[in-house]
Amino acid sequence: MSELLPTNRVFLIRLSGDAEPAAGIQRGRIEHIRSGRFAQFSSFDKVELFISEVLSEEKEPEPTGGIPDQSTGKIDTDSH
Repeated sequence: MSELLPTNRVFLIRLSGDAEPAAGIQRGRIEHIRSGRFAQFSSFDKVELFISEVLSEEKEPEPTGGIPDQSTGKIDTDSH
């Protein structure tokens, strides 16, 4: 089962208190659990963008001879 649900693909989505997806109010925060990177979002399109960015970076090869970068931080999905 772990092959079907790899741990590097775990995301946590928190909706704001005033979020009403059916009414088009889609605000909240998404976090990539493995890296700690997160972003605020105001539409589910931005959630998809964040996931795509994180997963594409996860596929990049690690630098040789060093420790992989484990930095965390906010990604500004509103600038795209």
